[in-house]
Amino acid sequence: MPLDELRDQELGLDCVWGRAADELRDRLLAATSAAAKFRAAEDWLAERAVRGFERHPAVWFALRRIGCDPNAYVAGIVEETGIPWRRFGDLFRREVGVAPKAFARVQRFQSAVRTIGGSTGEVDWADVALRCGYYDQGHFIHDFRDFSGLTPGAYLRSRTEHLNHVPFEA
Repeated sequence: MPLDELRDQELGLDCVWGRAADELRDRLLAATSAAAKFRAAEDWLAERAVRGFERHPAVWFALRRIGCDPNAYVAGIVEETGIPWRRFGDLFRREVGVAPKAFARVQRFQSAVRTIGGSTGEVDWADVALRCGYYDQGHFIHDFRDFSGLTPGAYLRSRTEHLNHVPFEA
């Protein structure tokens, strides 16, 4: 199934994998440590990989470039692949689940989370915004709130050792 068909959907694993999801659940329950649970999940997924985990070379190229530089000019990357923009976008969405620009936006946000998470004192928000590739502090705050539901300051006050997780308060 192309990954972009699952985007913005809330589905139980059984809706995607059927009864095989019960087998995964059983394996996870039987595992005695977090590492064993990850191994069990990886093994289960590898057993079900229809075509392996190979990606189109152009998608790999774009993932590496955006991963190294979330501010990379996506149109330039696509041009370097030699594949027409529309075809490349379809290919990328099918294999990654989101459009190339959305992927770059997520990578930029993750860069900001790592930058903030590593700070120990007063944070210069404008500097964080610029270092992570945002045009300005407002753009940074907008994206941060879109992805996390929090302002950067609220995230900073709530952060834990696990940078992508904050306590949920009902």
